Amino acid sequence: MELVKKRKRYRKEYPGENQGITEEMRFVAMILRNIKGGVSKDLEWFSGQGVVIPEPSTPGVSYAKYLEELAERSAPLFLSHFYNI
Repeated sequence: MELVKKRKRYRKEYPGENQGITEEMRFVAMILRNIKGGVSKDLEWFSGQGVVIPEPSTPGVSYAKYLEELAERSAPLFLSHFYNI
Protein backbone atom coordinates (compact mmCIF):
# COMPACT_ATOMS: atom_id res chain seq x y z
CA MET A 1 0.00 0.00 0.00
CA GLU A 2 1.39 3.35 -1.04
CA LEU A 3 0.95 6.49 1.07
CA VAL A 4 -0.05 9.57 -0.86
CA LYS A 5 0.88 12.86 0.74
CA LYS A 6 -1.69 15.57 0.61
CA ARG A 7 -0.56 18.87 -0.79
CA LYS A 8 -0.11 21.42 1.96
CA ARG A 9 -1.95 24.70 1.64
CA TYR A 10 0.11 27.64 2.68
CA ARG A 11 -1.48 30.66 4.23
CA LYS A 12 -1.91 33.81 2.18
CA GLU A 13 1.15 36.03 2.22
CA TYR A 14 0.47 39.71 2.85
CA PRO A 15 2.18 42.61 1.05
CA GLY A 16 5.65 43.29 2.41
CA GLU A 17 5.68 40.14 4.53
CA ASN A 18 8.40 38.47 2.54
CA GLN A 19 10.59 41.55 3.07
CA GLY A 20 10.93 41.00 6.83
CA ILE A 21 9.37 42.21 10.04
CA THR A 22 10.04 45.91 9.40
CA GLU A 23 8.17 45.91 6.12
CA GLU A 24 5.35 43.88 7.66
CA MET A 25 5.00 46.38 10.52
CA ARG A 26 4.96 49.25 8.03
CA PHE A 27 2.12 47.53 6.16
CA VAL A 28 0.11 47.07 9.36
CA ALA A 29 0.78 50.64 10.49
CA MET A 30 -0.49 51.98 7.17
CA ILE A 31 -3.74 50.05 7.66
CA LEU A 32 -4.19 51.54 11.12
CA ARG A 33 -3.56 55.16 10.20
CA ASN A 34 -6.49 57.48 9.78
CA ILE A 35 -6.16 59.37 6.50
CA LYS A 36 -9.26 61.46 7.14
CA GLY A 37 -7.67 63.39 10.02
CA GLY A 38 -9.73 61.55 12.65
CA VAL A 39 -7.67 63.05 15.60
CA SER A 40 -8.34 66.67 14.57
CA LYS A 41 -11.98 65.95 13.86
CA ASP A 42 -12.35 64.03 17.12
CA LEU A 43 -10.84 66.90 19.12
CA GLU A 44 -13.11 69.34 17.33
CA TRP A 45 -16.12 67.17 18.17
CA PHE A 46 -15.15 66.91 21.84
CA SER A 47 -14.65 70.68 21.95
CA GLY A 48 -18.14 71.12 20.51
CA GLN A 49 -19.46 68.94 23.35
CA GLY A 50 -17.99 71.32 25.91
CA VAL A 51 -14.90 69.27 26.74
CA VAL A 52 -11.85 71.46 27.36
CA ILE A 53 -8.93 70.33 25.21
CA PRO A 54 -5.63 71.01 27.06
CA GLU A 55 -2.52 72.29 25.34
CA PRO A 56 0.21 69.66 24.79
CA SER A 57 2.46 69.24 27.83
CA THR A 58 6.25 69.45 27.75
CA PRO A 59 6.75 65.65 27.97
CA GLY A 60 4.28 65.12 25.11
CA VAL A 61 5.95 67.69 22.88
CA SER A 62 9.44 66.32 23.57
CA TYR A 63 8.25 62.74 22.91
CA ALA A 64 6.68 63.79 19.60
CA LYS A 65 9.95 65.49 18.64
CA TYR A 66 11.87 62.32 19.58
CA LEU A 67 9.57 60.22 17.36
CA GLU A 68 10.00 62.60 14.42
CA GLU A 69 13.79 62.51 14.78
CA LEU A 70 13.77 58.73 15.12
CA ALA A 71 11.64 58.36 11.98
CA GLU A 72 14.01 60.60 10.01
CA ARG A 73 17.10 58.79 11.29
CA SER A 74 15.95 55.19 10.91
CA ALA A 75 12.58 53.92 9.70
CA PRO A 76 13.21 50.38 11.07
CA LEU A 77 13.93 51.74 14.57
CA PHE A 78 10.85 53.95 14.45
CA LEU A 79 8.62 51.09 13.32
CA SER A 80 10.06 48.81 15.98
CA HIS A 81 9.34 51.44 18.63
CA PHE A 82 5.84 52.04 17.23
CA TYR A 83 5.10 48.33 17.18
CA ASN A 84 6.38 47.69 20.69
CA ILE A 85 4.80 50.71 22.35
